[in-house]
Amino acid sequence: MKLSDETKSVLKNYATINSSVHIKPGNIIETISPAKSLYARYEAPEDFKTAVTVYDLPKFLVAISLFDNPEMDFKSKYVEIVEGTQRIKFAYADPSTIITVPDKKIELPSEEVVFDITANQLQNLMKSLAILSLSEVSIVGSEGKVYMQTANINDPTTNSYRVELGTCQEEFNAIFNAANMRFIPRDYKVALSFKKLARFTGGNISYFIPAERNSKFGAS
Repeated sequence: MKLSDETKSVLKNYATINSSVHIKPGNIIETISPAKSLYARYEAPEDFKTAVTVYDLPKFLVAISLFDNPEMDFKSKYVEIVEGTQRIKFAYADPSTIITVPDKKIELPSEEVVFDITANQLQNLMKSLAILSLSEVSIVGSEGKVYMQTANINDPTTNSYRVELGTCQEEFNAIFNAANMRFIPRDYKVALSFKKLARFTGGNISYFIPAERNSKFGAS
């Protein structure tokens, strides 16, 4: 098997979420942050015939980078990475050593608000955090419009940045810790549940992040 460039990119992204990964047999690769504040699910073009548990995902990715386009033979206890005269045997970890793994498939309980955000819009939103010294991102419903914005929720008079993304019927302010928004750069369809959970879906990958406790929905 050869890993696609997309799968390699996803695994690099996953390494920023959790330094370990457990891939179950099949083509779904999941991860969850140690604090369980970000869950991701990817539908890969590859079909894994055996479970693959990698304790040090960054080290595994560096091992792969030693090759241009290797064949990868995923055996029951290890993977052989082969190209020409080069060969690496990379042993799997015991699954019990992985402290945080997804224990169930997460789904959105409801979809009260749905809108699209482009890769460029999302990139500018995240850039504004550093430029304006902010740490929170909100999905806001106000006067019939949906916005994503960065601001200091505890001080509404300070710096802020926002982009208009759609329309809505209700007033709400779903607040997210920007540190949890470790997404692959691409266009996303965003679905917000008023049960304090949002899903960002871009092609064959979805990220789920919980809203902070001080979020407000309708009259709540």
